[in-house]
Amino acid sequence: MTKQTIIAVDAMGGDQGPKIIMPSLREFILEHKDIKIKVFGDEDVLSKHSKNFEDFISSQIEIVHTKEKVLSDDSPSHALRHKKKSSMSMAIQAVKDNEADACVSAGNTGALMAISRFILGTLDGIDRPAIESMLPSLNGHTHVLDLGANVDCKAEHLYQFAVMGSVLSMILDDKDNPSVGLLNVGQEVIKGNIQVKDAHDLLNKVEDYNMSNSDLVEIMCEANRIWKIRKKIWNGEWDALPEAQLIYEVEDYIIRGAKINAIKHYKHNSERVFGKQSTLAESKNACDALQEDLRKRGKLK
Repeated sequence: MTKQTIIAVDAMGGDQGPKIIMPSLREFILEHKDIKIKVFGDEDVLSKHSKNFEDFISSQIEIVHTKEKVLSDDSPSHALRHKKKSSMSMAIQAVKDNEADACVSAGNTGALMAISRFILGTLDGIDRPAIESMLPSLNGHTHVLDLGANVDCKAEHLYQFAVMGSVLSMILDDKDNPSVGLLNVGQEVIKGNIQVKDAHDLLNKVEDYNMSNSDLVEIMCEANRIWKIRKKIWNGEWDALPEAQLIYEVEDYIIRGAKINAIKHYKHNSERVFGKQSTLAESKNACDALQEDLRKRGKLK
């Protein structure tokens, strides 16, 4: 059975808030009938702007009442400390609690970045979040980041953005090895500030973003693998997350050279995950298959 995608929406954000967001949600669900929306905001205000599509409220749109909202002039620190029950904070928390797959907000960008980083965190090796958008190009489109989450960056941050954008393109555009560019005032190596020059040197040390000795690239490629696992779950190729989680844990044992522990772990958890206790031989065969797959993926020598 395919898992339904759920999107959490901060309906109180933006210049006009629910007045624009609620009618936009109606147009969205008319085109995407397989997606459920969890809308966070003042229930009375949201209902006022939902008069023409009440039928959708119970089937595809769930309203979650919140008393607070993040204002456009709230500082990120104020929103983070004093508005924990705001529509923005609760929408992000829904992703953290696995009640939603993604969060959308048109509100205060600084607050959105700060709250997201605090609640969701970042991957190991990533210091700062980044805002990304696709811009049209001669050959389709280009992913550009960062577009406003950071005012000043070090070379290491620009390098991290390059890696994140590269992996994003692998996932969304299905490209094995996307090209990466560094936006600068000119093409010549001598041009640009010290951060851009140092970032250029860092990028030149990585010949292939998909297969690299860089720990950061390895982390982002692992994130790509986890994303593909989630896509398999959504598409119904795997019935539930526990199976994917068990495979991930067993592979981790194998990578660390603990094959016996991997077999024991698989056998111990097989009944919980698959509904049937695996024999020792079946557990060993499953781990052998995973080990061979790891070798093919270059995870084992």
